[in-house]
Formats: sequence, structure tokens, C-alpha cells
Amino acid sequence: MRRHLLSSGSLLLTCGAAAAAALGAAVAPEDAWTLKNPPAPLSMAEEAEGGADGPFYPSSARTASGARLDGRLFADAEGCGRAGCHPDVAAEWRSSPHRFSGLENPWFRKTFEAFQRAEGVAPDAGRWCAGCHAPALLHSGQIDRLPEADPALARSGVGCTACHGIATVRSSMGQGDHVLDPPPLHDLATSPEPLLRAVHEHLVRVDPAAHRRAYARPVLASAELCASCHKSHLDEPVNGKGYLREMNDYDAWQANAISGHGARSFYFPERPQSCVDCHMAAGSHRFAAANTALPALHGDREQLAAVEAFLKARQVTVDLFALQAPEAAAEAAIVAPLDRAAAAVRRGESRRVTVVVRTRGVGHLFPGGKQDVHDCWLELKGVDAHGRVVFWSGRADEGSPVDPGAHFWRNRWVDERGEPIVRRDAWAARGVASLRRIMPSAAEAVHFRLEVPPDAGDTITLTARLNYRKLAWEFTRWVFAGEPEAPKLPIVTMAEDSVILRVVDAGAPLPAAPAAASPPPAADVERWNDYGIALWTQRDLRGARAAFDAGVRLAPAFLDGWLNLGQVALAEGDLAAARAALARAAALAPEAPRVWIYQGLLLKEEGEVQKALELLRKAALRHPRDRVLRNEIVTLLLLEQDYRGAVAELEAILDIDPEDRAAHNSLMLAWRALGDAERAARHQKLFARFGPMEAGHILNPQFWAAHPHENDERQPIHEHRSAPAAP
Repeated sequence: MRRHLLSSGSLLLTCGAAAAAALGAAVAPEDAWTLKNPPAPLSMAEEAEGGADGPFYPSSARTASGARLDGRLFADAEGCGRAGCHPDVAAEWRSSPHRFSGLENPWFRKTFEAFQRAEGVAPDAGRWCAGCHAPALLHSGQIDRLPEADPALARSGVGCTACHGIATVRSSMGQGDHVLDPPPLHDLATSPEPLLRAVHEHLVRVDPAAHRRAYARPVLASAELCASCHKSHLDEPVNGKGYLREMNDYDAWQANAISGHGARSFYFPERPQSCVDCHMAAGSHRFAAANTALPALHGDREQLAAVEAFLKARQVTVDLFALQAPEAAAEAAIVAPLDRAAAAVRRGESRRVTVVVRTRGVGHLFPGGKQDVHDCWLELKGVDAHGRVVFWSGRADEGSPVDPGAHFWRNRWVDERGEPIVRRDAWAARGVASLRRIMPSAAEAVHFRLEVPPDAGDTITLTARLNYRKLAWEFTRWVFAGEPEAPKLPIVTMAEDSVILRVVDAGAPLPAAPAAASPPPAADVERWNDYGIALWTQRDLRGARAAFDAGVRLAPAFLDGWLNLGQVALAEGDLAAARAALARAAALAPEAPRVWIYQGLLLKEEGEVQKALELLRKAALRHPRDRVLRNEIVTLLLLEQDYRGAVAELEAILDIDPEDRAAHNSLMLAWRALGDAERAARHQKLFARFGPMEAGHILNPQFWAAHPHENDERQPIHEHRSAPAAP
């Protein structure tokens, strides 16, 4: 028998060149890959292979054949590191969160088990999770056999074939909406027979180009491939209720200048960037981004160090920027920047301190991922000259929860009973109590109320820290309930800043501000601009206008300042000020699409619809995939009753994002005007599907009274006070 196997092997080796060609036969050579979104689906059944009776429903994952696959194709990631082919890649992957995305991850396992026991959830709803977290279980069908499934498949996570076997991505809606098509002869690589594995390895060496074509498909370089799992929603089959956005690391990237598509961003990168540019730097398969929990649990110091280094690499910055002027009649009067203004406070005085948090290296919303299960907050601590803590908001350590009055960036869902969800049971979510994120290349202002003690020392050192813990303390305690001790997850300080305030007696004069540097530091111009952006996003128009004005007074040739002044004036309805600011911007950059956009919006307000359309269309030629820009064009076309033109624009918008709710509403109106009741009705249903859940009966005055911190966090502008001193 042994001799027979060797003979068969020799025959295969002799025919190696022909067989190796088959390795790449499934994929035609392509220079690039682009997404063409299908029409928006009305339900999860429309999203899935074979509808509600399909083998993978309610996941959107598909296979080229429409049938299940051998789970071993996904479970043998180690095979790629055998025989010296990709040992470095296999070693990196072994430490990655992809490796532990499945049931070996205790946080996922506990959540998945609770999901399967939940009331109102379909029996096969576990496939929705498995489409991205456990593809070996889903595509083999063994997800339906738990807990008796093959242990090797249950432990496999996201291996090499789960990504490299994807032939195409069907849509930008997520849910695992990709098509798996492993190339021919892949089963040899995962065979339990050493001889057959050796055959595959020989074939790869005979014709490595064929192997490369099969496993390095153009779709791998696309953000849409990553979005197929890093974007997701729930709907009635999963939560028994309706549509709810769960995670979205794609849309903010696509709409921003960092993708190359967004025309209206506050800042523009030197070149467009995609997911792999940040998360696979130098081709690394560690995916060292934000998950410190898994390497801490496993004692993987190298992976933990890589993740911490990434988090601290100026992804986000913190600037202790402004102090409210004590004699000011209006909140807009401030002392800033604090490190240059010789800032001082009086004993017994109450002052507002503002910290500006700016996203820099983040290409999606910050924080990313599942935003309901991490701790991400801004800490502000004040220590006087005697070493006494006089202010502290956001206190926490690795063994404690975060001060509940801290400023958080997170999504806080509530269930039907009005209880905040802290256990990752997203299927029970029925409303959003608070939701706070920062857009890419944008900023947020966080305000604190500093009460200066009457007996404070001669200085107060303020230190602001942006802290991140993956995962939240309450969630981890639940996952490890019943065990001797829950793991203490590291808290990473992503960025920090400090300033020293002088403290003078009550009633004493404050020191005069030092003379401004001439010329002003470029960093100060940008800091004023960031401060203005932060106030603008809070809709503090008066404060934003003052900040942008300060920036252009420091640097009259600062294009962004004039553009930002123009859009604030537009929002205020001050058309004369908007016209003047945009004229300055146009003189600096007459060919900038951003200038054309705001000039077009000004013309719209002045009633010059055709001239506005001309400018907006001119910008859209440069940025055809900016759907917010195209929605502005639609608004003008509807005003002009050009319904056919509006439909053409709206269909282009839905090609970019089938879930664009505003586009569905406009299409409903356009088709009604054109007399097509059937199409209008379909878009009316889609507009309703993608709308928020009705939660007024839950988020009522009684809820806000019982949860004052959540009530604060939902307000665009609010202040944080020092927590009571700990015993």
C-alpha cells in the first residue's frame, strides 16, 4: 500500500506543471476590483444566499457554488506556515484577534451562548454571528450541530482561507456579504494525508505565480472586503424587532477624504488610505489595532506591545486648550492656548476648562469596532502645589470600573425595560441612550467645571489623558462570573497633555497674557482650527466662529479657516459674512472642490439654483462617490422639479450606499411625482426599514432622571465635574 501511494504521488509530481496551473484557474487575472452594489434589500432574507431557507441565513455570506464547503478549508491556517512557505505570516496570525474570533474567545463564547438562549431570536440566528466570527462552522454547516460540532472547526477563528478564499464582495452592507470560492486543489493542502499535503506544496513551488493569483485576488486590497465583516446590522430575524446598526467601520471612511472620495472633510491626507495601509502595515498579519484583551489574557507580550504601540502612535491627540475668561459675559470669551497664555485662576473661583480631542491616524469613527463594549474615556486630573488632588474626573484602574461621570466615547443601548445594556446582548437593544464618536480628521471639545478650592496651593497642574480599555470592566466581569478572578485588562493612555495654572488670591488681578509670537507658530493656527471644528460639531456656532476667526487672524492665508468661517456663517444664515469668507477662500484656492461646494450652497441660499447646481456638479466630477455632495445636488433638482435628473443622481448614491436613508426618501418623492406608485412604495418601505427604532416609551423623563450621566452624555454641550474623593 505504501508503494502504491508513492507511485500515485510520483505520477502527480510528474504532472505537477499541469496541476499547478489549476491552482490559479478559478481566478482570471485582473488589474483592479471595484464594488457594484446590488439594489437595496427589503429584509435579511433578501440579503442571504437562497433567502430565508438558504444554508447560511441570516448571514449574508455566500459560496460560489451556493453549497456548503468542507470546514477543513478554513481550519488549517497552520498549513500556510508549513514547509517554509509563510512561517512569519502564520506566526503573526497566531497572535492576532482573527485567530481568536471564534469560540476560543471567552468574550465571544459567553455572548454567543447567551444569544442562542435568548427569547425572540430565531433558532438559526447563530449563523449571523458565525458568518464573520466562525466561518469554518458556518460554511461546513456544523454551526447547526453545536455543541457537538467538530472541536477543530469550533476553535478555528478567521484563518487564511476565510479572507484569501474570497472571490468578490457583493455589497457594502456588511453581514459577511462576500462570496467564498476556494481555488482548485486547496483540499490537498488541508488533507490529513502528509503525502497529499506534500503534493500541494510541490505544486506551489512548481508554479508560485498560479498560487499567488489564486490567493492574492484584487479584492483583498479593498476596504470593502474588510467592511464585509466590520460592518453589520441586526433585524427582525436576529433581534425579533427591527433594523439596528450594530457596527460600522466603513461608511465614515468612505465619506471622508482619507478614502479619496470625501470632498468636505476638515483635513485631507497626503494620499488616500485604505484599511490595509494602517492595519496591515508592512504586510503584518498581527492586525495589531485595539484589542489588548486577548494578548493580555494569553500572556502574549509581543502582541500586546504591538497593539499598545499602535494605539499610542498619534492616532488621536489631546490638547488642554482653553479656559473660560472669569469676567466674560458670554461662554465664547476664553483664554487660549493655555500653554502660551500664562493662564491663572483665583481661589474659590469656578471656571470651565476645555480639552480638544482630535483624530489624526484614525480612518473610521473613533473608537472603532463594537462601540458598546469598550471603555474609552477622557480623564482630567488636577493636583495643586501641595500634592493634593483638587479635581479628578474619569478615575479608574485595571481592577475597577470607570468613574460613571466621565466623558465616554461609546454607544449605550437600553433594553425594553429601560436597563442600560452592558453585556453585549445587542439583540435586546431597543433604543440608544447616548452615542458619541469622533469622525476621521475631526475633533471634539470636552468641557470640565473646575472649582478652585479656597485653600488651593499656588499652582494647579492639570493632566488630561485619553484612556482606552478593551473590553469594558462590566462586560468582562459578566463573562468571567463564577471564576476565581476576572482578568484585569490593561488601560492604555493613547494621548495626554498637561498645563500648569497659576493660582492667585480671590479678588487679585490676573496676570496679563504674554505678547503673541510673530509670526505665530503653525501649530497654533491648527489648534485654533481644531478648537473651532470641535465647537462646530457641537453646534456651538458662536464659539466656532470666534475660533475660526482667531485662526485666520493668525494666518490670513489659511484656506481651511476661511472655508470653516464660511460654513458657520451659512449655518447662522449670515449670507454676507459667508460670501466674504468664501471669497477669501476662492482667492487662495480657486480650483478646490471644497470651495465650489460651499459657494454652491451659498448660491442655493441666495436663490441662484442653476448656478449652485453648476458648481456642485463641477465638484461631483472630481468626487463622484461623495454621496452627501450628491444628495445636495438632489435637493436642488427636486426644487427645480427635475425628477428624472434627481432619480439618476439618487441611483448613483445607492450604488455607493444602498442603506442611504435620505436617498430612499427622496426617491419615494421623485417616483411619486413621476407617477410610479410601485417604485415609490418600495423606497418608502426601505426608508422605514433603515429608520431608528421607536424608543420614546423607554427613553422617557423617568429614564433620564434615573440615569443622569447618560442624560449628560446625550447633550451636545455639557460639563463634567470632579467625582467625589475616593476613600
